Amino acid sequence: MNDLKQESCPRCGNQKLKSWDELTDDEKILVVKLPLSADYKIEERRRNLWCARCWHEFDSYAETTT
Repeated sequence: MNDLKQESCPRCGNQKLKSWDELTDDEKILVVKLPLSADYKIEERRRNLWCARCWHEFDSYAETTT
């Protein structure tokens, strides 16, 4: 998973992927409001990675788009 953090987003190609700890407070609020948050608890999603530009989300086990 650490290698994934160094790559650019495959959807938009511009931003490096961020872990929960790398997101700003405002970005964390957005993540909580994304559609996937209705299906999974935020505790489960904290292990995922996000693109802060297009909000493409990468599940820790499988790629998931939002």
